[in-house]
Amino acid sequence: MRRDRVLPVSLVFVLLAAIAAVWKWTLPFEGLLCRAASLDIRARTGAFNLAQLRSAVRFQVTFWCLIAAGIPWLLRVPDRVWSYLRPRIFQFSVTLGCSSALFLLLLHSGYERPWYPLETLMKNPGSVPVFGQRLLWVWIANLCQNVVPSLSYLKCYYLSQALSIVLTVTMIGRWSGLFIQPSLRWTGQLLLVPMLASTFTYFTFYDISIVFFYALSLYLLCQRRYFAFVVAVGIATLNHENALLLVALAGLETLRLRFRVFAAVTLGALALHVGTRLAVHHVFGSGQLVDWRIWTNLLYPLAKPRMFVEPALALVFWWFAAGISWPDKNPFLRRAAILLPLVLGTTFLYGQFHEARQFDALIPVAIAFMLSLAGSKIREAELIPARSQSQPLESHELTLARSGSPFSLVER
Repeated sequence: MRRDRVLPVSLVFVLLAAIAAVWKWTLPFEGLLCRAASLDIRARTGAFNLAQLRSAVRFQVTFWCLIAAGIPWLLRVPDRVWSYLRPRIFQFSVTLGCSSALFLLLLHSGYERPWYPLETLMKNPGSVPVFGQRLLWVWIANLCQNVVPSLSYLKCYYLSQALSIVLTVTMIGRWSGLFIQPSLRWTGQLLLVPMLASTFTYFTFYDISIVFFYALSLYLLCQRRYFAFVVAVGIATLNHENALLLVALAGLETLRLRFRVFAAVTLGALALHVGTRLAVHHVFGSGQLVDWRIWTNLLYPLAKPRMFVEPALALVFWWFAAGISWPDKNPFLRRAAILLPLVLGTTFLYGQFHEARQFDALIPVAIAFMLSLAGSKIREAELIPARSQSQPLESHELTLARSGSPFSLVER
């Protein structure tokens, strides 16, 4: 379409939309529309409503005419603006698409259990042992209910988790950009969807945001933004006490630096973690800080082996892929692998091996491992054509040098 026709075409569609919006009379070809609508099985089995048909047609015509009026203006967008917006719109769309997928999977596959009552946690968290001290997103859900009191406790939970999902997907994108081309960071978000969704079981306020806080803390630690890392650990402690494992990783990461940096980061994060835990326990505590599961984890693999099939399918193959992708050229990721034995140890003491969600904290590390391998393969693929193109020149230079030609230096 020629650019000088954009405005007239757009105005025509706007005029049609305005006419459809205010039209109060009989529709054009109304008899034909009624006969066509009556073919629908729902129209045959229910009461056919002419007023509803007219309203629906007016709405559809108005809506699509407005869409058609806006499309021609895309031709007026300058190329430099489009080249700037296109990758950003793409990344934004992937982020929202992955967030929507995770939310819908949580909506359809999650369920509430008696040992994790949403209403009780929001009204009286101190009455729920252990779970009642992981309160960050419980407070967000309470805020939603304070703003709109008519919302049910379940809807408030969904709203809090929708925000948690968007933050998690966004942060995984930022984290992934450290290990693959920034324009391809969305690949990490695509990996997140099946890895996280396969761990969904009963509702909790904290599982999804564990991935967010681990990705955020690892990102800050890798970027050496230590003060922000310490603050992130403190906030993450409000979500789940396994934020302590990040302190151990910080100690390993900063041990090779000056002692002052090591002490400030490690001890600062540890102090904030312990202080937050004690404060929450003092205000909301039920007298029980942890729930020991040593006997459960020793007995269940032998007594109930079928319980371990589902978590094995959810985890093992991703772990194999991550192990094969061992990042030879990224020392930070190699040190981050210490989280695997730490998570295994804490799960043995306090968790349950037959629940795949116990290992959500490892998802950012596994994604980084796989993207690190993908990034190295992409860089190798980019170098191969350059080498093949330069090979004839290198051979020619070598021949001239061996022949002693006086032009060899010029050729080089």
